[in-house]
Amino acid sequence: MRDAVAKIRRWRIRDYLKKTARDCSLFSVSKSRSGITAIQRSRIGEVAELIATLDRFIESGHIYKTGGAATVARVQHKGQSWIIKRYNIKDFLHWLKRCWRPSRAWHSWQAGFLLELEGIAVVQNVAVRERRLFGLRRQAWLISEYAGEQDLVDRFAPYIENAAVPAADLQQLQQLLASMIRAKISHGDLKGHNILWHNDRCLLIDLDAVRQHKSHGSFVRAFKRDRARLLRNWPQDSPLYLLLDKHLPQID
Repeated sequence: MRDAVAKIRRWRIRDYLKKTARDCSLFSVSKSRSGITAIQRSRIGEVAELIATLDRFIESGHIYKTGGAATVARVQHKGQSWIIKRYNIKDFLHWLKRCWRPSRAWHSWQAGFLLELEGIAVVQNVAVRERRLFGLRRQAWLISEYAGEQDLVDRFAPYIENAAVPAADLQQLQQLLASMIRAKISHGDLKGHNILWHNDRCLLIDLDAVRQHKSHGSFVRAFKRDRARLLRNWPQDSPLYLLLDKHLPQID
């Protein structure tokens, strides 16, 4: 029975992720030679103007990161805050490596829904846009909800020297890692700044390198890297590091 349930669940997830790339009742997807745009259908009215003038909103917003491979900005629109992440093309060689495969924005778009289906909390992706030239990918943008400024590093900063982490906070982090183990999902860059703390729970962001593993061995290696990257946010001899290393889930 467990095998049958797992098989149906895998089919359901694959089917849902396919819907994120086609026009249906849940998603509005438009494709042309110049690119592809996908929006949660129920939220078109909220972000249609953002999608139409993405760079203008970025220029007028609060910039967190600029230049290089990505530009990230918080923007205001219709009384709401949004995060727009633009994935840049640095030069011709960078374009040559990226143009033939799905953009990091598209990977993050689908990874967000994968994680949600697996019961892992993430910041909600609302829309994605890929610019293309003769079918080859260029710049791409991802629009997400804004979930505050506090990340895990800020949340745990008061406890570095005393390890007096509230039980509920520690449990939230334990549940996040346990859910990743259950679903065989690795993040790829699980630093504290990529875990937002919002409404008393952990939310994953920066999903460019998220991967669901078929092989248990490859997942074990990837999860160990994720766990080690998370712990490197704090000094190795600090009480907080020792507490987390002892209580966070791990696998052999």
